[in-house]
Amino acid sequence: MAIAFWACSAPLESAAQERTPAGAIASGNAAGTIPAWDGDAHLQAGKVIHEILSERPSIIIDSSNWTQFEDNLTEGHKFLLKNYPGYKMRVFPSRRWYRLPEEFVEATRKHSGKAQVTSKGYLSEINPGLPFLTPKTGEEVIWNHQMRWMGSSRSAVTHWIINLTADRSYTTTKIMDNYQAGPARTLPVGRDDGGALAEHFAYALERTSLAPPRLAGQVTLALESCKDIGTKRYLYTPALRRTYRAPVFGYDNYVGTDGGHFADEFDMFQGATDRYLWRIKGARELLVPYNSFELLSQNSVDSFVSPSMLNPALSRYELHRVIVVEATIKPGTSHSSARRTFYVDEDSWQIVAIDNYHRRGQLWRFLEAHSTFDAASKTMVLSPLVVYSLSNKSALIRNAILGYERPTFGVRFGPHRFDPQNLDQVASTALYDASQSEHLGAGSTETLQ
Repeated sequence: MAIAFWACSAPLESAAQERTPAGAIASGNAAGTIPAWDGDAHLQAGKVIHEILSERPSIIIDSSNWTQFEDNLTEGHKFLLKNYPGYKMRVFPSRRWYRLPEEFVEATRKHSGKAQVTSKGYLSEINPGLPFLTPKTGEEVIWNHQMRWMGSSRSAVTHWIINLTADRSYTTTKIMDNYQAGPARTLPVGRDDGGALAEHFAYALERTSLAPPRLAGQVTLALESCKDIGTKRYLYTPALRRTYRAPVFGYDNYVGTDGGHFADEFDMFQGATDRYLWRIKGARELLVPYNSFELLSQNSVDSFVSPSMLNPALSRYELHRVIVVEATIKPGTSHSSARRTFYVDEDSWQIVAIDNYHRRGQLWRFLEAHSTFDAASKTMVLSPLVVYSLSNKSALIRNAILGYERPTFGVRFGPHRFDPQNLDQVASTALYDASQSEHLGAGSTETLQ
């Protein structure tokens, strides 16, 4: 299959090109390998998903042929193809059917451009909709990712596969995620959320560990303002029966005991942008994870696993236009990744891949986001997010969602659900609900083969 390459120096905007409501180029590419945006496909979501699951790969890229397609590959994918035995990329026909809710589109038209990125790397104000419909800087692209439509609220049971190594050993955790957008970001716009979040918070994310037993009942609550006060993070531990505020949360602070990811790698990138110099390098046509419905259809955690990697027999890659943003560390600041290259999907503003370079200049971490489009809620579901530690060939697979544990959107949480003082009650309720589910597994911290 011939794949046409769009040079990275291509401009992001042209007055002559029709745009989607999210600001992407509506037309396909000249070669026909990227289709035009289909704004009505969501009306037949069941048919589209059935077609996607019935398709066969147009081509399979592996160690024997990857150089034929290197212009369409991220540096991270090139590294995996060269150095990871058995790694392959199954390439399918591209589909562009992501569509925003109409109210979010109207809010974007009304408020886009009002906010600015402050010297501390946050937004000067939080409004409904995308903050920058036509971003001029790399920081504005990244903030579009952080403020993209993610649903007003949702609940999901997710699985984390930790320290996946070359002998296919790993440990797992099972987590209940609850997400609530702040008042300015819910739909209908400005809906009163009963006081669950202060007005200046963009969202709350509450995570309760369900398994393994030694972690069951631990709760993490993150209140993200996206303004200069940053993230407030609280931890509840059932052994101590107390809640305390985490003193530092952000940048390259490691999260958890596994050392698998940084605080700012939640949702691919989260938090302040002030430690980097940001530059838009242009747009490219790249093979990226997309329409990953086969991954979302699995009924066991082990099906996600191959030695040192996400199971390549389940992954789906499509050719899409992405905005390329390069971040280099500012003088006088520090981060373990001195340079990062972000690849941002033009249709959804989802970061789909990140190349991370160490202070010594070598590529040392690679992240990719596999996602699906939930047409009912008009939300991109990120499942899973994979962090490859390239120096030791280990991987962390986060937010894996099993087929019988699909997310629930539009959840109406109680008015004090995200109050740090109530995390003990949150833990008790989550564990009780999980115990009633016939699908709850005990979980294990033992090595699985």
